[in-house]
Amino acid sequence: IKKPKRVTAQYKRSRSDNGKAQRSDNDISNPKYARTVEFQMCVGIRRAELKRLKGRDFGYDGSGSPVVIVEKGKGGRRQEQRLLPEDVEFVKSYFRDKGPDELIFSPEEFKNKIDYHHLRALQAQRAYDYYAFLCQTKEGRKQLEQEVRLRYETTKINKKTGKPALFKEHLIQGNYYLRGENRKLAKLKGLSTKYNKLCLMAVSVFHLAHFRCDVTVASYMLA
Repeated sequence: IKKPKRVTAQYKRSRSDNGKAQRSDNDISNPKYARTVEFQMCVGIRRAELKRLKGRDFGYDGSGSPVVIVEKGKGGRRQEQRLLPEDVEFVKSYFRDKGPDELIFSPEEFKNKIDYHHLRALQAQRAYDYYAFLCQTKEGRKQLEQEVRLRYETTKINKKTGKPALFKEHLIQGNYYLRGENRKLAKLKGLSTKYNKLCLMAVSVFHLAHFRCDVTVASYMLA
């Protein structure tokens, strides 16, 4: 069977009108679910990962930046979800007065149809804007390059060798340009067709744990 080629511009998940009926528990403005929504807007992890968060899951990465720790993320990997400076104190408030093994959220707070992946995409877009601002100065760009390289080399594993992946400079040099259907989609939505590769990689390694600029653009910048 010859399957049709799928392009990322055809992704439907978490994108505008997908034909689903609206329900009261699908509304992110429902105060019943405000705690999870407001937290997710600052952290941007997956629904299952939100459910498993405990009081011990706040810390600092190798660069000294505050992070929310996901012990078992996608593929069973541990990931450190970096926080933007403006969100640190708000996110820390969720962990205060919680025991190490105490859940941050109750199971009842997830009995809804809220699209947490869409909120994850919005947070990724905020992060990109923050890094783009940071890169306006030579000092900011140099610092970000060093931190991205450190996280990449200490986290990314080469699937063939099972050893830490070697960082390649082309991953953060220049710009990433959209082409084909993705470019058409971006223009249709009034979005940029060009992205700074360093900023994209920062979003990818610090916030999405994908380590790929193309996935970051297709699934998050265009969401």
